[in-house]
Amino acid sequence: MNVDPSEYVVLKKSDIIAAFKGEDKFINNTHSNLSQALDDWMEERRMNMWTIPEFQKDMVEKTFRWFPEVIKNGEIDLHMLIYGICGEAGEIADEMKKFLRGSRTQEELVEKLGNESVDCFHYIALLWYVLGIDPGEVYAKITEANEKRFGPKEG
Repeated sequence: MNVDPSEYVVLKKSDIIAAFKGEDKFINNTHSNLSQALDDWMEERRMNMWTIPEFQKDMVEKTFRWFPEVIKNGEIDLHMLIYGICGEAGEIADEMKKFLRGSRTQEELVEKLGNESVDCFHYIALLWYVLGIDPGEVYAKITEANEKRFGPKEG
């Protein structure tokens, strides 16, 4: 599976509006302006992209409801989260093994990896929540350190 980063683009709504300024093809009888038309167009095509805190809120609620036995003194047991991450990571590796030996098609692999990686993310996001970690803040620190370590050297 080849992934070409140049095929992925992230655009802000203001960039899209600027690109189509003066164009009437997005505006129809239900839209009074390009911004409204773009909002509706994006909403129709939007994947369910929650923020991490939205995921965490939903995950905590479901964990308390589905797995009350992992709650200790009103908190999610840290051991269960660590073991959950390890277990799901193992399942990801097992799916790749099955693909490599010919027991999974690429399509099946992608589906299985999607499921198992979301399960892994579930435990990781809960771990961040339980430990009070802001992943954006940690990511920024790691990125800054990696840029110094691995980025192009000046001079």
